[in-house]
This record gives sequence, structure tokens and C-alpha cells, in this order.
Amino acid sequence: SNRSSQPGQAELANATATKVTQSSPVFEAFGNAKTKRNDNSSRFGKFIALQFDPAQGHTLVGALVTTYLLEKTRVCHHQTGERSYHIFYDMIGRGGEKSGAASAHPELFLAGQSPRSFTYLKATKSHSKKSRAADDSDDEEDEMGSLGGALGTGSQQVFESIVESMGVIGIDEAQRLDCFKLLAGILHLGNACVTEEDTSEGLKAAISSKDQVA
Repeated sequence: SNRSSQPGQAELANATATKVTQSSPVFEAFGNAKTKRNDNSSRFGKFIALQFDPAQGHTLVGALVTTYLLEKTRVCHHQTGERSYHIFYDMIGRGGEKSGAASAHPELFLAGQSPRSFTYLKATKSHSKKSRAADDSDDEEDEMGSLGGALGTGSQQVFESIVESMGVIGIDEAQRLDCFKLLAGILHLGNACVTEEDTSEGLKAAISSKDQVA
């Protein structure tokens, strides 16, 4: 009967709406960054198509999210006064052993690290002495979490909320760890300095410091 189906329809609609809502923190963490004009600027496009089932009283049964035009260059380069994507800073935390993903996942080698530890998270420095001083000040503010508990400030509470949202939309624990391994790998790879090495077989590319990618 219609009466018996209504509770099920409501639960389905609520569950779907929750997933759609909880997807926003994930998209913002992975696709938003601080720019000169906006502390939480979206660096990608997103289109959400909500799906309703007429056979179930037009109940909300699903959603299709299409993303496009992600600013990929921001992963390894950003201008002075701007930053990379929020997820990197929240994953690292604020330098403590229990910050970000460091405590739960020691295999990421993030314990005791800070944004300054990684080349890809350092802003492009200006050439003037005055600008360099301002850049250093910006770095310090970034590491201290000057924006409080917002995305990209290294707040443990924010990181945990991101992880929770990933779980709600269906990204399980193993998949989440794979995501963090990939992100940490990008940061560690950015610290590797590739040089030429003269060998008996000719010139070959070599990592100048193996400690950087250990």
C-alpha cells in the first residue's frame, strides 16, 4: 500500500540527501584552495543531477556528480599568497604526532611534518626583500592555522570530518587509505631532486638524496 511504502521512500530520500550533502566537504577538501581573493576558492567545475523516481512518488533516489576542469597545476605550483588544495594541509595537520593522518597511518611518513617540509606546498617566493618577508609571514600564518577550524588549516577536527564524509558517500577505509597514500606520495615525490649521474652505461637520471624518497 502507499502508506507502507512511504516510510521506505522517506528513508531512501533522506539517505540520498545525506550523501549529496556530505559530498560537499569532500569536493571542497580535494578541489578548493586558498587564493588571493578567496580562502575557499573552488578550482574545478561541478554539476549535480538529482535523480527522482516517479514510480516511488518522485522520491529522491540518487544523484550523478560530474566534475571537470580541475586546476591540476596547483598541485605542484601556486602563486605567492595562495596555497595548494586543502586536503594536503589537513592530511599533514599542524606538525604534531597526532595531527592529520600521521597518527593513524605512520606508513605515510607525515609524523612531525608541516607544510614547509614539502616543496609542493611552499609558495613561489618573490624576488624583493620586502616581498620575501611578507611571504615568510604568510607561511607562518598558514602553519599556525590562521583561519581557525576551516578547511586547509590543519585542524584535526576538520580532517576527521573529511574522513567521516568520505565514509558516508561510500569510500571505505581501504579506499580512503589509498587516497592518502597517493596524496602523501605526491608530496614526497615533490621533495626528490633528480640529477644526472655518469655511469659506465652513460648518463642516467638519479635521485640526489635517497633520504628524500625513503
